[in-house]
Amino acid sequence: MTALPSGIPSLTAYDDLLGTDAFRSLRAAASEFLALHADLLTSYRRRWVSDPLHQWSRQWEYPYAWQRIEELTRRSDHTPVRVLDAGSGVTFFPYLLSRRLDVEVTCVDSDHRLASPHHQLRQRTGVSVAFKSADLRRLPEPDGSFDIAYCLSVLEHTAGRNDIVSELSRVLRPGGVLVVSFDIALDADSDISLADAELLLRSLRDAFPCGDALDADSLSAAAKTPGSLSTLAIAERDRTLMPWPHPLVCLLRTLRKGRLPRRLGYTNLTCACYSVARP
Repeated sequence: MTALPSGIPSLTAYDDLLGTDAFRSLRAAASEFLALHADLLTSYRRRWVSDPLHQWSRQWEYPYAWQRIEELTRRSDHTPVRVLDAGSGVTFFPYLLSRRLDVEVTCVDSDHRLASPHHQLRQRTGVSVAFKSADLRRLPEPDGSFDIAYCLSVLEHTAGRNDIVSELSRVLRPGGVLVVSFDIALDADSDISLADAELLLRSLRDAFPCGDALDADSLSAAAKTPGSLSTLAIAERDRTLMPWPHPLVCLLRTLRKGRLPRRLGYTNLTCACYSVARP
């Protein structure tokens, strides 16, 4: 499969990805995981989504992260490769990484209720996935603990993003890589506006000066380019991929935050993915 580009994906690149054997393999693995462990995942799926890969942005973000992590582990000159899943929830992804790439994954999430399903999943699968409940702004790990960290669609839901970025840098070894993605609200009705995303890029660039070029002008141009991946474009194709069951939910969420929506209907989100490294 051609390397997935960083930044904001185009709909053309997204469609090309969905037709690959690599994506079909990932989708099959995710479906199998849900089928085998549905009893352990029920509570979490009710609070979040029933199928993490069956979401508009995750269909791009998981393959993007998989590509980067697979490449890094293939190039690594030591074992075991230690991987941090920052803001993990409970998904198929760390277990698939551990099984197929033979890496040691530590999942960290602020929700202490996830400790039980992770413990039972580790016993069932027999793979090296540990879980710790902690605030991402204060990770319970020594400096330089990990070779790779990934943080997928988490930062837009958090406070203290700069502190999280600093912590992720701290726990990575020199040369360690962070794979990060975040949603961007193009109508400013959600947590990270385009202006906030540009500030986040600056924070990432300060902490991780190596790897992808984190250019705010390029991000802004891509976000405004017709044909970029967005919730509005996906809603016209398949509403089951949306994070909200109905446009009215978007209106209510915006009103609860004390804001008036700029437009009626679904919130207009896009997503951006980057791979950056510590010096």
